[in-house]
Amino acid sequence: MPLNEPEFERRLEECRDMITHSRLSEAEQLLETLIEWASTQEDTNPIPSLNCQNEIARIAIRRGDASKAIEISKNVLETIENAELEYLFGKGVALETIGASFFWRGENDRAVDNYNQALAIWKQVDNQDHIGRCLNNLANIDSTIGRFSEALNRYKEALVIWTSIGDHIGKAACLNNIAIVKQNSGDLLGALQGFRESLEEARGSGNNHAQAIALDNIGWVHAALGAPEQALECFEDAETFFTTENAPDLHIDIAYGKASVLADARRFEESEKVLTIGLTAANQLDSKPLQVAGSFFEGYLDLAQHNLKSARIALENTLEEARAIELVEYILRALIHLVEVDLLEYRASSEEIHLETMEERISEAYSQATKYHQILFLIEIAKLEALLAAANLKFEKAIKGMEFVEQFARERHLLHQARNAEQHLQRLRRMKERTQKQLMHRMEKEQVDEMLDAVKDVQKHFRAKGS
Repeated sequence: MPLNEPEFERRLEECRDMITHSRLSEAEQLLETLIEWASTQEDTNPIPSLNCQNEIARIAIRRGDASKAIEISKNVLETIENAELEYLFGKGVALETIGASFFWRGENDRAVDNYNQALAIWKQVDNQDHIGRCLNNLANIDSTIGRFSEALNRYKEALVIWTSIGDHIGKAACLNNIAIVKQNSGDLLGALQGFRESLEEARGSGNNHAQAIALDNIGWVHAALGAPEQALECFEDAETFFTTENAPDLHIDIAYGKASVLADARRFEESEKVLTIGLTAANQLDSKPLQVAGSFFEGYLDLAQHNLKSARIALENTLEEARAIELVEYILRALIHLVEVDLLEYRASSEEIHLETMEERISEAYSQATKYHQILFLIEIAKLEALLAAANLKFEKAIKGMEFVEQFARERHLLHQARNAEQHLQRLRRMKERTQKQLMHRMEKEQVDEMLDAVKDVQKHFRAKGS
């Protein structure tokens, strides 16, 4: 047990470092000792106790308990105010934690407000590390709601700060987040390189959690590049670097990634098993974004199995909830896959209502993807437009649209998407040729029928004349 203030401060820094490295159970054990000593000082100096409470809140948000983190942090702020303490560091940490908690819950406006208050404090006391943290976290919100240009500027600013002070963990986080922006803009190869740089930086810092994040993201890129086995290998490697208890959000994201890849490979039983694990964990956390993502992947798996009714329910639920929290990625995902459901049902029924709904959803998706420069989604939307034209037997329009998709994808080195478009093109050309032959055959048959009818009319005429 610490016997004096310098020893307390030294061990408190150890605790903070443990939390940064996601060694949460160790941090909790150390905090027990620190809290015991801090409680003996409260009458003369409440700051040690406030510091302990701030670290308890940080552990809570790392474990996904946003409500607990907010409650503790607000108590810290209230104590500082009521005691009229000039303790800006404690206030800044509490505001940061509240911001992180609201972001976790999908309440972005409230998160931004608290992060900005914290940022003002860190600038006032010139704490470069925490300035970098706030900039990075504000950029995360920008990225989530599709403001990629603003996000990129803040990430680069934070990267300069963390590079200058030699913070390898912060640098790894920024490199990872910049790569996510590249991924969203369709630069998959650039994103892959960025995630690998983040992984190397994380290895240099010895931070297992940061390594797991980079590996998880590399897995998602491999999935988008059409390399499912490499994707699954990365997801499994990521799982070796953390425990579920210390990184529940990462555990859930990996489960969703695996479920998606397995569904694409038509390994439906395995996909459902992994997805159930992710959904169960997400529903136990106070995180709306993770729950919205889970709803989407439920619909995705149902669609892959052609369970159209249940796919529609899950995807419409995803769309509604994603709109409520401005989750751009899942607004677009839900719209695109709902169009796929509509297209399948339209082919089966030819009901005009599906046609109108598809056109509305394609228009909305195109508007959103263009606004936020979401290249991968634009490719998917253009592909769906071409398939919709084909469903209406407008093969020239469908083929031109799919040729555009193929060329667009190849120019951006999106070879998986280009190959997919090429396969569609081959089918469309065969469909056009087959339809033309059927039309020609029908026209020939109609001409023959007309000739036979004419002959019959002549025969009737001559019979009537008795010839």
